[in-house]
Amino acid sequence: MSGNRAILHVDMHAFYAALEQRDHPEWRGRPVVIGGIGKRSVVSTASYEARHFGLHSAMPGSVARRLCPDAVYVAPRMAHYAAVSRQVFAVFARFTPIIESLSLDEAFLDVSNSLSLFGSTRAIGQAIKVGVREATGLSCSVGVASNKLLAKLASELEKPDGLVELDPDSARARLDPLPVGKLWTIGRVAEKKLHALISAPPATPIAAWPHVAWPDPAIRSDAAPMPFISSTLLGRSVAGSRVGVMVEQGPRRQSSVVPHRWHRRPPGCDLHAWRGTAPCRRGV
Repeated sequence: MSGNRAILHVDMHAFYAALEQRDHPEWRGRPVVIGGIGKRSVVSTASYEARHFGLHSAMPGSVARRLCPDAVYVAPRMAHYAAVSRQVFAVFARFTPIIESLSLDEAFLDVSNSLSLFGSTRAIGQAIKVGVREATGLSCSVGVASNKLLAKLASELEKPDGLVELDPDSARARLDPLPVGKLWTIGRVAEKKLHALISAPPATPIAAWPHVAWPDPAIRSDAAPMPFISSTLLGRSVAGSRVGVMVEQGPRRQSSVVPHRWHRRPPGCDLHAWRGTAPCRRGV
């Protein structure tokens, strides 16, 4: 991996559902849905078998049961999922102490200072996949890049059980054919607004986007013209990220820098400190 940083994004596959299938062999190969049992409940996780029927997270349970009435619907066991998650993160900690937890089943790892001990980033990614499988019996996908946006995208490219490395020589070819909605942090609403901005039809590949400038400085702090979105992503570095580095310290995790711009400002936190680069402290 060329560049100053070596970032891994590790994502488990339908974590809760995969755990239930591991613990109940008779459910393997069948659509398994976590949640969606009550009248007003929603789907927490759908196995890959269930996704073939159109089921997904946050879908109302009534809709899920109509689309796939023969699925196995299971009440979540969060304490059990958290226990297995700790096993997964213990594997991560073998390779680096710099771990940013996004959820129980997803994390960024900065392995920039670990390469001299463990070899290449690809070797570390493969070792993590083996370690997670040995510890839990589950598979995961690993994305490798020089920044978090690309690492996140890389882990999505060859799911399930993938290992993809995006470096400056290969990233452009992999990014250009993708629709802009594939990029992390761009949801359905933002995607529609971006398409409306340049009158582009849905699923327009990134390579087809023209030279445009962001009209609203609040969307991007630099608000600079960009010939291609993929070029902008390739230029991003971890140092410019607004995501705090999450370091495991027993059962709790602490963040060293300000939270995401799109997170709610903590009560009592100075607005200028929250928007800037200074650490944001509660009660200031």
